[in-house]
Amino acid sequence: MRKKKKVRKHPRGRKHSRSTFKNLGLLGDSTLNYRLSQKTIAVLKKLADGYGIKYKERTAKKYLVWQVAGAMLNDPKLNGKPKKPEFGWYVIRTAPGREQKVMRDVKRTAKAKGKDKLLGRMMIVRTRSLEIRAGKRQMLKRKSYPNYILARVRYCDDARLLFEGTKGCLGFLGVHYEVPEGCPKDEGYLTTPNPLTQGQVEKILEEHHKAVKKEEVKVTTQLQPGDRIKVIEGAFKDCIATVRAVIDEGSSNPSVKAETLILGRPVELQLPHWGVKHVKGDV
Repeated sequence: MRKKKKVRKHPRGRKHSRSTFKNLGLLGDSTLNYRLSQKTIAVLKKLADGYGIKYKERTAKKYLVWQVAGAMLNDPKLNGKPKKPEFGWYVIRTAPGREQKVMRDVKRTAKAKGKDKLLGRMMIVRTRSLEIRAGKRQMLKRKSYPNYILARVRYCDDARLLFEGTKGCLGFLGVHYEVPEGCPKDEGYLTTPNPLTQGQVEKILEEHHKAVKKEEVKVTTQLQPGDRIKVIEGAFKDCIATVRAVIDEGSSNPSVKAETLILGRPVELQLPHWGVKHVKGDV
C-alpha cells in the first residue's frame, strides 16, 4: 500500500509546504532544508522586536516567520482600508486640436466603466481678446495653453489609464518612466505627477474668467504717413485718401488724419481706425 506523504504542521495547526517560503522569497540558495539567508533572519528579528514577539536564539526560523507574518496581517497600519486619493488639479497633454474631443471621450469612457467619480471639472483655459474684423469690434476667445487641458482628478492608476487609453491624449504632464541609477531598464517605474498649487490654480482661473475692458485693448493701425487708404464707412464712403498722421497710435481707439480731393480741392478728414482700409498700389 502506497504511503501518504507527510506534511509538517505548524504548532497551531497551519500547514505549510516547501514552496511556501520560496514563493515569499525568504529562502536562501538551499530550498530543500528551509535555510534562510542571514540577511532575511536579521530582518525577521528586527520585525519581531518591533511587534514585541518573544523568541530565543534557538527558536525555529520557520516558526518565527509565521509569528511575524501573523503580526503583520493584524497590523491596522498595514491592512487598513486604503484611503481614497484626493482631488487635485493636473495638466493633461493632448494632440494638436484634440482638446475638446479628448475631454468628451474621457467623460464618456469614465461613465461607461463606472469611474466617473475619479473625474471632476475639466476645462480648456481661454483668454478673451477684443479685435477689429471687417471694421467691427469682436470679442474672441483664444486658447491660453494650446494642446493642454486643466483637469480636477483623483489621481491613481485607474485615472491615469483612463486618460492614456483615450485617442489623442498624451497623458499627465509630469509622468515619465524613470530608471534608478545602476538598475536595468526593466526595473524602472512611472513617476507621480505633482498637482498644481492653490496659487497656480487661482491665477489660471482668474485669467480664464477675466473680462476684457476697452481701456485694456491696444490697437495698432499699421498705417504710415503717405499710405493710400479707402474709406469704408461714413459720409465719405468709397473715397480714396492719403494718410497724413495717425492720432493716439497704440491706444484703445486711434484715429487717422487723412487728406482727399473733393471737387478738385484738398479736404482734411479725421476718420476712426476701423472705418478705413489700406489700399496697395495706385487706385
